[in-house]
Order: sequence, then C-alpha cells, then structure tokens
Amino acid sequence: MLPIRAVIKRIRTAVHDDEQRINYSDGEILAVVNAGLRIIRRTIADIQPEILMKTTTGILKPAQDEIRLQFRPLTIVEVTAGDKVLSQTEGYANKKIFHNHAKICGNKTPIYSRYEVKNFAEHKLDETNLQHIRERFLIGHPKVFYRVGMQTLKLHPRPRAETAYTVRTIDDIDELHFDDETPLLNDFDDFLIEYAIYRLSLGDEFDMTQEQQVIASISQQIAQVLSPPPPGGVCRGYW
Repeated sequence: MLPIRAVIKRIRTAVHDDEQRINYSDGEILAVVNAGLRIIRRTIADIQPEILMKTTTGILKPAQDEIRLQFRPLTIVEVTAGDKVLSQTEGYANKKIFHNHAKICGNKTPIYSRYEVKNFAEHKLDETNLQHIRERFLIGHPKVFYRVGMQTLKLHPRPRAETAYTVRTIDDIDELHFDDETPLLNDFDDFLIEYAIYRLSLGDEFDMTQEQQVIASISQQIAQVLSPPPPGGVCRGYW
C-alpha cells in the first residue's frame, strides 16, 4: 500500500525522466493509475476472489426477502441462507437489576436487557434473474437469489421463518485521489506502476493491440503469484 504521490513520482521518473512535469500532468498519470487498478482488481477477482472478498451477514424476518447491501457489489461470489437453527444461547447486555446496588438516579448505565444468539445452518443459493421467477409470491425455503438495482438482493421463495444469510461480494471502489493509498499489496503495486509506465510510454503510437499485450503480460504475472496449487489426493492400489 503505497501513497499515490509516491506512485506518481516513481512513474514520472521512469517515463521519459519527466520530473519537471513537461510531458504529463499529475492528473493524467492518476487517470492511468486508476485504469490500471481496475484491470488488476479484475484479474485478481478471476483468479482468487477471496483476496478482495467482503462478507455481509444478517437475519431476515418471516416473509422478508430483501437484502440491502452497504456497498455496490462488483461481483457476487456466493450467497448462502438457511432457517434451521443449530444452536441458541442467551446473553445479557448489562448487569441484572436484581441485587444491583448501583443508584438509579443519575446512573447512565443502560437498562438491563436479554438477547438471544442463534446459529443457523446455511446452504448455497443459485443466482437467477426476475424473468425466470414464475410464482413470485411463493413462501418456503429460499433456493435462489436475484439482483434488484445496484445494492439489493432478493431471495426466492420468500422465507417462511427467521432465515440467516451470508453474502460474499467484491465491492466496487471509488477512484483514487492524490492523498489516498493504493488498496493493494506492495507486490501488486509493482504491477500497477508497470502498467502505468508501459501505457504512458506508448505515447502517440498507442493502439489497442499494444495495450492488450501489456494487460496479458501483467495478468500472467499475477496468475503466477496467485494461482493455488492443485488439491492433493491419495491413490490406493487395487491389489
């Protein structure tokens, strides 16, 4: 995670030794950095989405089928849901009032409250779209989900009981500014700087074929870093 100003300085030094800001402004370099960041994130999402993945959990009330996400998801990795309760425990938010000798007048401690913690068994839901949903008001165990707008998911059928859900997503990001830091590991910052140097060095001779070659080279390097080894297996003889 390097500061953006440090990234721009390294790029400017490597590109035509442009430390005097003659060929490129900081804004032009920043635009190329943001383009490279999106390319690298898409490559990571294809190979190991778990690195960029964020998890949202919650519990839906009976007949409630809408999940509102805090951020706009670029990719939905997985959605699981279930209404089977595996375990249930009780907890207390504060000390009990009974046998509590603390004074009531002027006491800022919140009133004692009891709450329940439930653990649900969840199963993976398949993704679909609204056109494939025929009985839209069906109630039962959720089996599929579909997107509604940029930040909302809906489950089908509608839950008939309390249903826990887990949504794993790769969220969209805002463009970087001069005072930000790159949201990548230091090794991936090297790929980002490499892309910007290649892209700016092409100059007036730039064409799509050259950019595709640069992207393919960087994607291959990222794949070499991230590609997990194949799962091991045990083979037994048949004698």
